[in-house]
This record gives sequence, structure tokens and C-alpha cells, in this order.
Amino acid sequence: MLNQCIPLPPLGGEESDVAFRRQLLPHVDAVRKFQQEIQLGLAENLKVRTLSSVLLLRQRPMYRARAQQYARFSRLYFECGRFQDAADLQEHVKDYAVSMLGLDDKRTTLILLALSGTYVTLTRVNDAIVLQKQALQTCEYALGPEHPRTLKVMDMLGKCECLRGRFKEALKLHEDALAVMQRVLPANHQDIFLAMDNLGVVWHRYFKYEKAEHLHTQAVIGLTKALGEDHPDTLIAKENLALTCLEMTLNFGQEIDHERGLEKATDSLQKAYTLELEVFETRRRNMGKENNWTLWAISNLARIKSSLGSLDEAEADMRAALEIEIRNLGETHFGILFGKPHLGRVLTTEGRYKEAEDIFQDVIVKGSYDKGSRAEGETPDQLLAVWYYAGCCQLSGKLDKAIELLQGLREDLQKIGATKHPFWDRVRVKLEELQSEGRHSNTEEVVAEDMRGPIAEKRKLAKYTTW
Repeated sequence: MLNQCIPLPPLGGEESDVAFRRQLLPHVDAVRKFQQEIQLGLAENLKVRTLSSVLLLRQRPMYRARAQQYARFSRLYFECGRFQDAADLQEHVKDYAVSMLGLDDKRTTLILLALSGTYVTLTRVNDAIVLQKQALQTCEYALGPEHPRTLKVMDMLGKCECLRGRFKEALKLHEDALAVMQRVLPANHQDIFLAMDNLGVVWHRYFKYEKAEHLHTQAVIGLTKALGEDHPDTLIAKENLALTCLEMTLNFGQEIDHERGLEKATDSLQKAYTLELEVFETRRRNMGKENNWTLWAISNLARIKSSLGSLDEAEADMRAALEIEIRNLGETHFGILFGKPHLGRVLTTEGRYKEAEDIFQDVIVKGSYDKGSRAEGETPDQLLAVWYYAGCCQLSGKLDKAIELLQGLREDLQKIGATKHPFWDRVRVKLEELQSEGRHSNTEEVVAEDMRGPIAEKRKLAKYTTW
């Protein structure tokens, strides 16, 4: 009976369906606990069985009804932010589907895609890509390059390539998939708007914020109509739009008066604040205040608050969210290591340079990411943390250290083939600026002395927004 209340995709995608399923979580947990107690009882019985009976029971494969149950329960766990629980069940289903149905079966492809999406949230991006490439090869052979499922796999693979910092590959996958989707799918199909949102994330990574804003806006409008304003996918698109608006404010050189607050902030910043606040309140209401999705919204909202000058509040929110995220996901999850540099930026703005440096150093250490986005060890967010670390060192008067960090960052960008990315030019220009500044300064003490006093503090805050 409980199984039938959790349909498999594409059924049950409406906002009201998701809200209803969340109410089933305690019941699913109770069923799973009861099943585990039965398994423990069977394990005890095995101890007194004959050898032949033990082998027979141990070799018993998963049956079809149990595989369907696991698939349905895993959907609920993922929607509720219980990512590891979802992955555990999906791995069982994947093994069953591959052994009983084969890689060419439609149902196998669907579970591969579901598991790959869960792997992404668990920082297992490389594992996700292996599954997605298997699914893409199968779909292209069995269904053709323009089948909706093939296009969906392309879009998902592009999302993973973006997480690995391979923006050129991601851009091509998203653009190719979206172009065909717009030709073969109905104009209001949700996959079109999901692809728009993913493409917007890539343009955001290229610092093309106007393009990103346009795509995220279209995605929010389309997904709101197709799925509802409280649907998880709609909220993700809305959050991406909020973060793009934040970066537009910081990178277009618009000055923010930290004493005026939200009322006098730029239009982009106010839009970012309003959107992210909506995301946070919706997730808190629907998922709870300690759900992982809610915690990520708290962290992103704190980033915006820090830009509005509410530094103490931003720091408190970030620390509280990070503490629970670490407990839920572990120290090495990329969500944690993505959020820490922004806490470091807040501390830098407050002039607490030593605390900020400790955070940046923790993030940029190779191997910090348990299963990172790159086989080489670096991720885009680690490289960005080096950039922020260099900015902190410049403001604290450690000019030589800032130059050293930027030189290392330039080498890392060159290793991964990012010399044509706009970030390469930013690093080059900033490095030349600091080297020139160093030639005109006799000692680091002179630089530090020049940065003291209330006027210098305002100049430092303005300067830091360029990092």
C-alpha cells in the first residue's frame, strides 16, 4: 500500500505530489526498520542452519517487488535530503536491473540516471559520470540522438562536467541538448527549462551574468508553470537566479554602502535577497530547518546578507549551517567546502585575517575533497578559494604571500587547460597589479601601515569586492 503512494518518475512530479510524499517519510522509516529487524532475525537463524540451507538463503537474489520498493523509497529519501539513504537503496536496484534486465533496458537506464544524480549530491561526481556515459551510449544506440531521454542524459552529463570545471564540454552538451529539446519537445516541457537552468549555471561560471540571468529567469517562469512555485526544481532555479544577481552586484563594480542596508541596496542585490529568502522560507516550511536543502539556502542567504553589511548575522548563520551540514554530510562534502570560503570572505571583510586564512588553508589542501570533482584533485571551488585567500593576504599586508598564491593559481589553471577562461585573465591582471605594487613598496610593514585608519578601512572594503 505504501509503495503505491510513491510513484516512479515521470509520474508524481507535481508540487502537490512532492508535498504529499514528504508526509510519508516516518512511515517509510518504520517499514525499513521493521525489514532490518527481520533480516537480523534471519541472520540469527542462519547460525543454526545446515551448511546447505545457509548457502541457499545467502544466494537468494533480490526479487522484483523489493527492487521496486527500493526504487520508490529512494525517491522519497532524495526529495527529503537523505542522500546517502537514497544511494544505498538505488545501488541495490541498479545491481538488480543490470543483472536481470541488462544495460539496454529502459528501466536500467532510468535507475542509472537516478543513482548518478544522487552521487552528485554526495560529491561522487566521477562515479556519476561513469553511469551517465553508460546511459548515454545506450540511449544513442537504442533510441537515437534526438530522443527525449538521450537529450536528458546529455543535459545531466553537462551538469557533471560543469561541476568538474570542464566548462567547455559542459557548454557544448547543454547547448546541443537544449537546441534539440526546443525543436522536438512541447514548448512548455519541464526538461527544456531544466536545461536552461543548467546552461545558465555554465554561463555564470564564465562570468557572463547577463546571459545567466536571462536563462535562469526563463527557467523559473517555466518551471513555476510546469511544476509549481514550491517544487524542488523550481526552487533550485530560483536559487541559481539569486546567486547570479548577487554576483552581478559584486562584479559590475556597483558600490554598496554597508550602512544603508537592504532598502538602499542595488536592484540586483535586493532581487537576490528576495529570491533567496523565498527559497529558504519554502524549504524550511516544507522540509524542516535542518534539512540539507534548507541549510544550503541559509548559507546562500548569509552570503547576500554579508554583501548588505550584516556581517555579524551572516557569520552566525554560516557557522550554524556549516555545523549541521558537517554532521549530516561530513567534512569533505563539496557543499561544505563550497560554503567555507564565503565564511572566510566575511571574516576578511571584518579584518579577522588569521581566522580567514585558517579557513582558506583548510579548503585548498589537496585531498580535502573526499571524492572530488577532478581526478587531479582540484575543483573549481578550491581554485576560487585560493583567489579569495590571496585577496585576504593582500589586505592583511602579506603581499609576498598573495603573489605566491596567485602564481600557484596560474599554474593550476594552466594545468587544467583554463587559459581561455575569463578567470585566467583576472588572475593575470591581479598578479601584475600586485607585482607592480610590490616593486613600489620597501617592506610588508609599509603596506600594512598604509592600510590602517578608518579611511583606509573603507578603501579596503571597496577593494575586496574586486576579488
